[in-house]
Amino acid sequence: MRERVLETAPADTPTTILSPVARKHGCPSPSWPSKHLHPASRVAKKEFWIAGMRKFPSFMCSPWDFYEPFLELSSCLSLVLCNDGTEVRVMRTFGVTSSGEEAFPLLQIQHPNFVDICEVYLFKDEIFAIVEYVGFSIEDLLQHFIYPTEYEITYIISQVLAGIRFIWSRKLDHPRISTLNILISPKGEVKIDPTLFPEDEEHTSADLNSLGTIMLQMMNETRETLKSTAVDWSAEAIDFIEATSLASPDELSDHVFVSRSRSAKILTPLCILSHFQIADNVAIRPRRRVR
Repeated sequence: MRERVLETAPADTPTTILSPVARKHGCPSPSWPSKHLHPASRVAKKEFWIAGMRKFPSFMCSPWDFYEPFLELSSCLSLVLCNDGTEVRVMRTFGVTSSGEEAFPLLQIQHPNFVDICEVYLFKDEIFAIVEYVGFSIEDLLQHFIYPTEYEITYIISQVLAGIRFIWSRKLDHPRISTLNILISPKGEVKIDPTLFPEDEEHTSADLNSLGTIMLQMMNETRETLKSTAVDWSAEAIDFIEATSLASPDELSDHVFVSRSRSAKILTPLCILSHFQIADNVAIRPRRRVR
């Protein structure tokens, strides 16, 4: 991994550090030609911050000097390779305003239920955020008519709620909370992607109705249909959805529905199904509801 020069505070001389990939794997400092270094004059001056007021690395150069393209998912989302092609990360691209200032703050949150932002690059009027690769989103499942069981929903909601409680406790900017940016890893980790920005306050952690909405989507229900199909769901699940309209994150975390949450292993069947969702020749039958 190439060395990068990073200035985190005004100083007479720049500080040279290794990228997070190199530090993580204990890579020694390679002797790359000087053209591969980030010159001090090109160090990004924009402040991309995380909880605790610690900046994460940001550079004014092309990310393609350090990452290899792997798979383009959309016009602004790609998978890239690093660490000699042994590690996959996500590259999300954003535009910047004509004044050169970013149109939004990139919020990096140090919490197990949030996706990590590794590095940020500003190059040719675009911001490139390099974030950890987690896996599929809840929306990916729903688009393929895969609906979690109640036990799976309980665990997913408990993890999202843990992330929301952290935001409220630290009084941070509220990230988007939707099926699009709630991700599940093959190990059953549930993480919120803070780089997918909310369209309005109703779809953020500020409004806990968003949590109830996500739960209804995973149940393939609405508040109206839930009344007629209550036999398919426990009384605790129905009561939790109603409580999202009134309760605080701390109150919801004490709800009996969340207290039934199991370990990440409960998501193993869901993770296996996700591997087949893009296979056209595999027919996935609807699963019997299991509480």
